[in-house]
Amino acid sequence: MRVLFAPTLTSFSDQSQMRMRKMINALKVPGNTIGILNSEDHNIKNQQGVIYLNAISEINEADWDIILVQNNLNLRRVGRQVRKKPILFISDNSRKKDQIINLPNLYQVISTGKDADASNRGISSELMVCLNIPVYKPSKISYTNSAENKQYTLVYFVNENDENLKTSRAVIKAVNYIPYSTLTVVTSRENIAILKEVANHNITFLSDKGSPGKHFSKYDVVVANEEVAVAALLSKKPVIIVGINGLGGLVCSDNLNDFMRTGFKGRIGGTHDEDIPVGLLDYEIRYAVGIEEEKNTPFIDETGYIALKSYYGNAWRKRFMQVLNTNLCMYQYLTNKKMLIKLIPGLSENIFLQHLKENSEVAIINKLSGKLVGSIGKEEALIINSCNRLLTIEAIIEKHKEYPAKDIIDFIVQLWQNKVLMLRLP
Repeated sequence: MRVLFAPTLTSFSDQSQMRMRKMINALKVPGNTIGILNSEDHNIKNQQGVIYLNAISEINEADWDIILVQNNLNLRRVGRQVRKKPILFISDNSRKKDQIINLPNLYQVISTGKDADASNRGISSELMVCLNIPVYKPSKISYTNSAENKQYTLVYFVNENDENLKTSRAVIKAVNYIPYSTLTVVTSRENIAILKEVANHNITFLSDKGSPGKHFSKYDVVVANEEVAVAALLSKKPVIIVGINGLGGLVCSDNLNDFMRTGFKGRIGGTHDEDIPVGLLDYEIRYAVGIEEEKNTPFIDETGYIALKSYYGNAWRKRFMQVLNTNLCMYQYLTNKKMLIKLIPGLSENIFLQHLKENSEVAIINKLSGKLVGSIGKEEALIINSCNRLLTIEAIIEKHKEYPAKDIIDFIVQLWQNKVLMLRLP
């Protein structure tokens, strides 16, 4: 596989660049060729076995099987140079306002971080895949409690998806009622200015810089979610899950598999933006420090740690390779006439057709923006209606024998390029 990376010239965040480096390293296996375009990341430069291009004009798309692009400006520029080969856009959670530039050969959008809202980027969720690449390194320091002085220390890492800081406020409120505990809240300076107004003297704040792993050893209990929670667990710290899906509670061997299945986002079976019961969170914190004081035994057994390490390090790599191979396969189908008719088309979930009463035209409208994508005749609308995610292009041609096969194929491919139709491999 020959993969060209076109990273951003200006780093959106340290996490963004760390994830990019992990993607590159994941592909550095025998048989693959990796190229990097004009990177300013010193950790990416000067790697052995990597081809470096200094300018977009140096790209010869015949040399590459697939191109991964970060940053809207890069996407626009690379799109002018690469007209046929599959382009995958690497989306970064720190740029939530980004709108994806539509290119005919833009096959998919990869969110390298947590679950991303495709609608905020102006695309259908069918085009987006989330890898959730971990970026935090577990601390090598094991747990030591503070039973001698009875002053328990907790640390809470604010998630970027904490809308209106609702979860953070609940955590602070719970610790406000526990005078024998201190809490350090790790977040951005902007959030600190807001949250410190509701915190008692036993709560301090720390600006979010670098990997949280370096903080774990200083505290008795970690309150977190998603990848920070996993890193803390691997550092053998007691972890209470509080996230966008509510209060998950203390992680132990009995519930570990359920948390891994649901992504450590909060209560197992919880819903988005679920309320955090402050009383229950208070109980979980007291229980976490109490059980450590009394028994001083790990919450997760060795079998659990083995499963957790696999979850932390390998799941995204497998998914990443699946994404690349699927899009390469799609390209092969699209460029082979005999294979192309085996593809299965379906109307994109963010598109609907509206019949115009004043004439015989049918409007194609984007549900997300309300924008008119285009208009077609009733005959063409009948062909789109046949794209029901069940019939292959070959079957649609057979169903509409009154139209030339080439015209139907060209029409379906054009709609796919404009993200009106989705195509599925057989």
